[in-house]
Amino acid sequence: MKILSNYLTYYSKKVPNKDYVIVDGNKYSYKDTEIYVNKLITKLKRLNKRKGDILSLILPNCYEYILFFHACTRLGIIFNPYPDNLISNDLLKYIKFVNSNIIICEKKRYFELKSKIKKKIIYIDENFIEDLKREKETFADSKISKNNISCLYYSSGSTSNPKSILYSHENIIYLTNSINKNFNFNSNTKHLIVLPLGHTASINYSFLPSTIAGGTIFLLKNIFGENRKLFWRIIKQNKINFVELVPSLVVAILNTIYKKVEYNKIDSLKFIGCGSSVLPKQVQKKFIKKFNIKLLNLYGLSETGPTHYEKPNKKKWSPGSIGLPLDVNKVTIFDENFKECKIGIKGEIAIKGKNVFPGYFKNSTLTRKAFYQNWFLTGDIGYKDKNGFFHYIGRKKEIIIKSGINISPDEIDEVIYKLQNIEQVLTIGVTNKVFGESIVSYVVLKKNKKIDKDEIINFCRKYLSLIKVPDKIVIVKKLPKTNSGKFSRKLLLNNINN
Repeated sequence: MKILSNYLTYYSKKVPNKDYVIVDGNKYSYKDTEIYVNKLITKLKRLNKRKGDILSLILPNCYEYILFFHACTRLGIIFNPYPDNLISNDLLKYIKFVNSNIIICEKKRYFELKSKIKKKIIYIDENFIEDLKREKETFADSKISKNNISCLYYSSGSTSNPKSILYSHENIIYLTNSINKNFNFNSNTKHLIVLPLGHTASINYSFLPSTIAGGTIFLLKNIFGENRKLFWRIIKQNKINFVELVPSLVVAILNTIYKKVEYNKIDSLKFIGCGSSVLPKQVQKKFIKKFNIKLLNLYGLSETGPTHYEKPNKKKWSPGSIGLPLDVNKVTIFDENFKECKIGIKGEIAIKGKNVFPGYFKNSTLTRKAFYQNWFLTGDIGYKDKNGFFHYIGRKKEIIIKSGINISPDEIDEVIYKLQNIEQVLTIGVTNKVFGESIVSYVVLKKNKKIDKDEIINFCRKYLSLIKVPDKIVIVKKLPKTNSGKFSRKLLLNNINN
């Protein structure tokens, strides 16, 4: 069976001089990358790193990130990436949990970690590639099985109880081939990666598909800084075909001032993907209207990778659904008794296929609870419509139960987003002795804008049944986000409880 890095070798011979990765103005061809990966293998072997070892990597978006991914793949080393903005206490907790054999990081992380972890730590600086040039090439001789674990993904689901997700070589190949087929990614596709590579969306939607198809990757280090102002200019100048965003970044781009000439007539970009958390329909519509570029509400989990796709080029396409299942997996909706729900009836989204992970690291109990007869239970609520399209409602654990009625907080957010002065909103359920839970909406206003709290509540009454109307509105300066840029109800609840 082919593993990911076999494709790099193939293209290094077929199109050796083609650009594979472009970052900071530096271009690295398929042939360059093949050579550097083999030199990195020499370095790792000298450190006695071998099949089954775990390599933890904490780096911003950079070329070295991709070299380590390939080198680990060839040696059978388990690649364990983390967001580079993960706070030290959480990072230490996870690294100790997975018991990494070697850690790759920047110099600043090196000084944070060296006194607390007795492991080999290599820090990456501006001289790393130049130093690598002096190494000899070594060709890996490890025999890799399709069932061998390729990656160990960090999950931000519970920082108090580390959860890491195993992903096999078979998972990667089947998933990525399906993505390329359904999204029409090919060797001519140019991907722009703006999300951290420690974010599985960047890996699954762009790095892996581009590698297998023989495309080109443009890497940005920090889209939340100055690069956000250059977002459309970068896309236009480099004729980018695809970029994946998260909802918080969509909001940030909407609120950034651009000249119309920067985003007008970008013919290369057919659509933009957005995933990792719910994309409010009102935000989606605003983005499409302002920039005249289709924004797709994509769906997937770290345990499965992307599972659905949309066909935005259809004349009748409209925002709202998460699309059709990829052909690599089957999707159904279960009720509380694991009976398949009828069309239009809400239930838990369940997924089966060769893209589904084999289990959680060091947690067989959690793995067993996550499956029902080989169906992975996502913990997400949704439904299937009469045309076969799936719709995401919200997280099962985030559902508010007021007076025995299940209420989706995302439904309330959608209504509040309709108000022009609202920039961001998160609705949560707060413990209430009488009703079980009461509804509280936390709102961020647009710059220099004002709104009365009662005006928000009265507006909600026009669109929501009385029991779904927020009991309280709280205006805040910002909402908490995870390390991958998702607005987080869990963090919001933690902040309130603390």
